Amino acid sequence: FLEAWRFGQRNESDIQLGWLYEQREDYAQAQRYYLHAIGRGNSYAHWSLGLMHRYGRGVPVNHGKARGHLQIACEAGFESAYLTLAELLLDDEHSQEEALDWLQKAVTAEVPGARELAEELLQQQKKPSLLSRLFGKQ
Repeated sequence: FLEAWRFGQRNESDIQLGWLYEQREDYAQAQRYYLHAIGRGNSYAHWSLGLMHRYGRGVPVNHGKARGHLQIACEAGFESAYLTLAELLLDDEHSQEEALDWLQKAVTAEVPGARELAEELLQQQKKPSLLSRLFGKQ
């Protein structure tokens, strides 16, 4: 039982406890448990820490750290992170192409909110090439 807890269930417990502390706005404890889960390769924990750094939840806003955590979560295939990273990168004029790549992946994976963001960008005509890339239209 202890071996299962140490190597499998502990990872899930860390995530659950991190989420619980985050809901209680005890971000220091949430970060502690997410860092434990990251040590075991958990992509949800990277996504959660990325959000904490992006929005300054219990830590100073740090888009560099947010991007790093979100990038790891995305590369591990955590689909919700695709949209979060795309949104972060859209705020950086030097990362627009990468943002569109992640947004396209989010739309393809049917991440909630991804299609709506793409359509909003089209309506605002902020990203003219987005229409052909995301929706296959001219």
